[in-house]
Order: sequence, then C-alpha cells, then structure tokens
Amino acid sequence: MPPSRPLPYDPQFTSPEEYIASLLTFTSDPLFQTLCGGVHILDFFTRDSNTEPVDLYHEILPADWALFFSTQELSSILDYLLRMPISQLPQTCPETLVAFITQVRIHSLNRGFTRPPAPVGTKTSAGVSRSGEEWALNVGMRPKKIHEVRLHIYAHAT
Repeated sequence: MPPSRPLPYDPQFTSPEEYIASLLTFTSDPLFQTLCGGVHILDFFTRDSNTEPVDLYHEILPADWALFFSTQELSSILDYLLRMPISQLPQTCPETLVAFITQVRIHSLNRGFTRPPAPVGTKTSAGVSRSGEEWALNVGMRPKKIHEVRLHIYAHAT
C-alpha cells in the first residue's frame, strides 16, 4: 500500500501538485538559481577587476543582505538560515532575506522520519538473527545502505 502522502512536503500544501507548482515558481527566481547552482563557492572569492563590485559576493547578493551578513558571526548566519525559528531572527535581518529563508524552509522536504516498528518475528540490526530474505538483501551492503533500504521499506509498508 502506498503512503498517504507520496512526498513529505510542508502541511501548508494540500497536494503534491500544489507543492510542485509552488516549488517550480520559487526555483525560477534568478537569485535562487544563482545561489543554488549558478555559482561555485570559489567564484565568490574571484575578482575580475578593481571596479565596483570587486567580487561576486557583492555583485550577486542584495546590498542589504551583504550589509547584514557583515555584522554577524558565521555560526549565527548558519543558525539563521538553517535552524532558528523565523520569529526569532534579529530585527535587523532584511525582510527580503526573511522572505527567502521562509520560502526555502517551506519548500524543503521534511527529513524527520520515525521508523514504524519492525514486523513481528524480525530482529533489529543488533539482533542475532534475521529472516533469510532480509539477510540475502543485506549481503554486500554497507551499514549505511542497509539503514537506507530499511527506512525505504518500512516507509512504504505503512
């Protein structure tokens, strides 16, 4: 039986089609395209000339973002982008940056996953025995791959 929701998208979307349409709209933004694939990280440190802007960092990022980032510690910036609730971002954070972070977060697929209990009669990975079928599938797989396959199988079994 397939899962009730084929994609772990944000609950604000009512269907996979709505999520994908919104994702396509968001990813068509030139700033998003530039930051997420259009520029290699080393390009930020490449200088083409002595004229303004002198580097890609100042050319690509909106000026208010660059000014805000210049007043922050790197670890704080990463917290703002990845972990901190939107409501707790500093008052000095530009509204366009807040909007961008919000859009990235609502379009990110949910990575949290709780594995359902294993079927009756099977042992955990720390157990002594496994079913013959499971053992045959695990031959040649590294622990990381076994973990990924188990998550996939259990996710689709519910």
